[in-house]
Amino acid sequence: MILTIYATLTLLTAIASFLVGGFIIVKRFRNPLTRIWFFLCFTIGGWNLGYYFTMLENTSKDLALLASRISHANGILITVLYFHFALIFLKLMSQEKRQLILAYLSCSVLAFLSLTRFIVTDLVPKLSLPYYPVGKIGYVIYVTVFIYWVIYAHYLMFENYRRLTGYERNKLKYFLTGTVVGFTGGAT
Repeated sequence: MILTIYATLTLLTAIASFLVGGFIIVKRFRNPLTRIWFFLCFTIGGWNLGYYFTMLENTSKDLALLASRISHANGILITVLYFHFALIFLKLMSQEKRQLILAYLSCSVLAFLSLTRFIVTDLVPKLSLPYYPVGKIGYVIYVTVFIYWVIYAHYLMFENYRRLTGYERNKLKYFLTGTVVGFTGGAT
């Protein structure tokens, strides 16, 4: 019962992410911040959709493994797109250009490797989940890179919070609150 509710919420989150991304991109396509937000919503939706299929008991192990790998490929792209969004929002693109290139390079390689046995080697039943990802050293690298870019983006936002005023500072406060909650929930 609880797994069914959790799976349904995951599917609804995927649908909501696709809808929000689609709505925003239609409204302001030319805005760079909007385009990055669209891709961020799309990868969040892809991550949730892949995760959804690993929670269904009637899914074959092969399909669940494919879904898990697609979910992980989207998951690592979330971090680089989030970092990119933070840089545009904070107007730090020119100062952090090398870091952004490194982020895209490392996350793109890991996204590709996520579709192979390098990240997720197998799925096993664990807790109440029928398919839980198992990895080896590749998974450790994946999680380390994921955490690094998320923490670095948050660090830049916290550091720049003081220099912002009024509306921009308020937007950043709410954005940080939402993303801390989102990344914390996604990590569990």
